[in-house]
Amino acid sequence: MAVSSICRRAGALLALLAVVVIGGAGTASAQPAGSALAGAYFKVVNQNSGKCLDVRREDPKPLAGVQQYRCTGTDNQLWTAVSTGDGYSYLVSKESGLCMQPFLFTVTVVNTCSGATGQQWRAVPAGFEWNELRSRLLDQQCLWVVSSSVADSVATRLAACDGSAAQHWQFVTV
Repeated sequence: MAVSSICRRAGALLALLAVVVIGGAGTASAQPAGSALAGAYFKVVNQNSGKCLDVRREDPKPLAGVQQYRCTGTDNQLWTAVSTGDGYSYLVSKESGLCMQPFLFTVTVVNTCSGATGQQWRAVPAGFEWNELRSRLLDQQCLWVVSSSVADSVATRLAACDGSAAQHWQFVTV
């Protein structure tokens, strides 16, 4: 099966990812991906800002920027993961079916799923319910909200992992 068709499959799992499921009373509990993400989409929430990873709404096509934005629950903020089978996964936007990747080694964008190493991500535990997201392309760098901002519409990019809350992400099923 071609990688591009695999990337479009919405029901795939992120094998080693810890996922947070929000319960009915607003409490959170961690569950392994195998039981929590079967056929599900999830939000990717930043610890520093409490905002969601978001594909720029006005431009859901290849090379559209990935930013943080207040969580709205819209399809441009929902992601699924397609495992590569070796601890990495493609993060695929529900709205466009495109994969997240770094662009020119800096800002993150969505692009046609091609199997490129830059489109392969792994979650590294970074404390209770939080993870660093690292691209296979630059494994010592983490997905970061630029300038550790808490504002809407701020770009995300790869930066040296520093353990800051601006590099910690939580995966919340919807």
